[in-house]
Amino acid sequence: MIENEGFGIETQEDTVDINSDSPIHSHAYEPVIKEEEDIEKIKDPNPIYNRALTEQRQQILHDLVGDILPVKIVGRRSHTYNAWDILVTWTGVTDALMDLAMHPEYVHKMLRRLTDDVLKREERLAAIGVLDAPQPRFRVGNGSSGYTNDLPKDPRPMGSWTMADHWGSATSQIFAEVSPDMHEEFALDYEREILDQCGLNYYGCCESLHNKMHLMNTLPKLRKVSISPWCDTAKAYANTEKLYVFSHKPNPAVFATDTFQPEKAREEIRQRPELSQEMPCELVAKDISTCRKDPQRLIQWTQIAMEEAEAKAVTRV
Repeated sequence: MIENEGFGIETQEDTVDINSDSPIHSHAYEPVIKEEEDIEKIKDPNPIYNRALTEQRQQILHDLVGDILPVKIVGRRSHTYNAWDILVTWTGVTDALMDLAMHPEYVHKMLRRLTDDVLKREERLAAIGVLDAPQPRFRVGNGSSGYTNDLPKDPRPMGSWTMADHWGSATSQIFAEVSPDMHEEFALDYEREILDQCGLNYYGCCESLHNKMHLMNTLPKLRKVSISPWCDTAKAYANTEKLYVFSHKPNPAVFATDTFQPEKAREEIRQRPELSQEMPCELVAKDISTCRKDPQRLIQWTQIAMEEAEAKAVTRV
């Protein structure tokens, strides 16, 4: 267990249950950072590895499931910088977006402070020896597994690895409707400082990136791009200059209807690789808040996705 990774700010928020049967909530944040003086509330993180508590939890899990599953202690295997997911919980969403135009220098000072603190945190994690070997089956970014031949596979103990051996990712979901120029100035220019230190990169989450693929082309280590439900796949392909894995997230609303409609699920699953042309693709069922108490929908969706992926693979061969 790693402690003291936070930034010393306690968020103030109101939550509303969207569905009494779901753990998903709607959040409204009360700003705790409102002006430049408040930026000093952001404290330097000082990660500490609590070995005793980690080993205690390992033993508890071993006693519970050790006869059927090995319980291992593993370290950090990837690095994510989601500055805007963090900042809007301190400033409020509307305030943050307005400040991009009305108080840009103030926003830059916040980003500079947070980025510097994240860099310090990552340096500290490496120094205390909790970075571990990259694991191909480990989820990278907001997509699927990180299978690659471009990261080292040699056997080394935990603590001898660096960020350069790992996947790095970044996302600015709140920037979905922010212009490409502002996205670069207030997000990507800072995210690059983290991404450049990692071996390979994944970018995006729920934001639509079809009009910002020219920005993605400036990331030399980028290998995967999120293609969210709100992304125009054809435009994303048309606006890119490089070969990426398109990490497709079909709309999860298909799981929430009164009656599951497999033909609609198949239609979207089939369209996405077709519109991606020669781009390698992965399909990820993500952001599922309900399946209407029918987990068979998830199984059926997966079977459809596998059928379409296999059919597309045969067609391309």
